Amino acid sequence: MHLGAHIPNLFFVESVRAFYKTYFPILSTLEVTVCDGHLPIPEGPGLGVSLREEALHRSDLTYKVSDGEGLAKGRRTMGDHWAVEEIR
Repeated sequence: MHLGAHIPNLFFVESVRAFYKTYFPILSTLEVTVCDGHLPIPEGPGLGVSLREEALHRSDLTYKVSDGEGLAKGRRTMGDHWAVEEIR
């Protein structure tokens, strides 16, 4: 939704009702409601979506958190950074 909102000549994006009626409520706090054939952009920090805590504590989930600045900090935003071996 966020990417589509910033493409001025985007005509339409296909959505799958099964995802925003079943999977989204299980995984996130996002309540998607179609209004006049449009999906409104979520508001709030980041993407406007928060994962549900119970979704993060499933027994079949592998959950890893990275701390620190990261290897890409300070790098230019243009070019192919995957070509830089140390940040692959």
